[in-house]
Amino acid sequence: MRTSDPAGNLARWAALTGRIYADRDLSPGGREVALALAWVLHREPQPPGGRWRRARELLGVTAGPFPQWRLWGALGEDLPYYDPGTWRSAGGECEGPRVRPYRSRREPAHAGALIHDYSGADAGPGRHPSVCGAHATICVTEYDPVTGWETPHWFCLRHKDRAREVRAQLAAALPDRPPPIPNRGGVLPRYFEADWAARYAAALQHPAGWRTPVPYGWQPPHHGLCRDDWPVPGQTTIPRRPRLAVVS
Repeated sequence: MRTSDPAGNLARWAALTGRIYADRDLSPGGREVALALAWVLHREPQPPGGRWRRARELLGVTAGPFPQWRLWGALGEDLPYYDPGTWRSAGGECEGPRVRPYRSRREPAHAGALIHDYSGADAGPGRHPSVCGAHATICVTEYDPVTGWETPHWFCLRHKDRAREVRAQLAAALPDRPPPIPNRGGVLPRYFEADWAARYAAALQHPAGWRTPVPYGWQPPHHGLCRDDWPVPGQTTIPRRPRLAVVS
């Protein structure tokens, strides 16, 4: 038996869930939150206790010795912030100039072959024979003057003076780092109108909503909370999409 749907909520819910499933920008957790909110908005228009409470109930709790509401961890995956992608890095290859010419340590492949090949062909993928290439632990960070994104430059202890020179040059060229354009999260505001700054901050207050790359003392990004509002380097700003509903 079919039930009547005079308000067209079923069609709106189906269209919204289709967009959510097709959105590749959504993280797995963000998609869970979006689907739960779409349900309570269009299939349970007046849930007792409010829409956010009902969405929290739909997502349930995580298993383990210290169960947490799944909503907080899922919402934390959509937190908008800039991730430089280097938070796990423990070092890199030194970019300083080589003190001595490159000398291959390969064994000869056959009798009469040269043991030492100074061409640098086996110096490593992408490594120039005039570059040191040793394991480096001194990092000098370069900031893009437009996007604020980071580029790490690594130097070993033998090139610590070169690292100091590069750091001084970069500081003189760009005294103040511009606010970085976020590259993570910020997809849920694309679909729902809400006090997202408060919602994201609430998620970070719970252990389930904390993510290692998220900077300590997170604040709403300078460029906004919605991914659609962030400028795209080399392109025009993405137009803001219309909000579908208010989640209170």
